[in-house]
Amino acid sequence: MNMLMNQMLGCLIIAAGIGGAVGWLLRNVSAGRLTQQLENVTAMMRLKEQMLEKARHQLKEATSKLQSLEGQGIESDAQADEPQIDKAA
Repeated sequence: MNMLMNQMLGCLIIAAGIGGAVGWLLRNVSAGRLTQQLENVTAMMRLKEQMLEKARHQLKEATSKLQSLEGQGIESDAQADEPQIDKAA
């Protein structure tokens, strides 16, 4: 009877060890994959953020150029209208 109890206890200890080892392996293998995926997504996000920042900068430059051209157009229109006003007077 004592021998049977020792065998059962030994089997339980071995099963617990196997379960712990398998659980540890599964956790580390999945965590490794998830960590790699997270790093990939983070790198892509940084790249997209840089591209967005570059596009914002280009948009600001284009906007300022357009505003300066519009300002020049308004000034030239005002100068073109002045002689007509003088002629009318």
